[in-house]
Amino acid sequence: MSEKGAISNFHAYISLIIIAIISISLRFRELTFNSLWVDEITRLRRATTDSNTWEIAMLQDPALYGMSNWLYFHVFSIFGDSDLVVRSIPD
Repeated sequence: MSEKGAISNFHAYISLIIIAIISISLRFRELTFNSLWVDEITRLRRATTDSNTWEIAMLQDPALYGMSNWLYFHVFSIFGDSDLVVRSIPD
């Protein structure tokens, strides 16, 4: 590969890194400013209420909702159930 091609690849990688940093900072900016919405509260309740194990969390909803409850159960077990954690997980 020529030196000119390597430099242009380097600039492309740097540009992608800068875009990713800006995107992440915009995603988490004022994430906890407003109160939780109903769907977020429902997500939190399904993954934590009466769920001593991940099996119980999965059985609360059919099909793929059970898998998402499994994910939420483990994330909330590790990081807690703050507004930031609830909103950080995409639907």
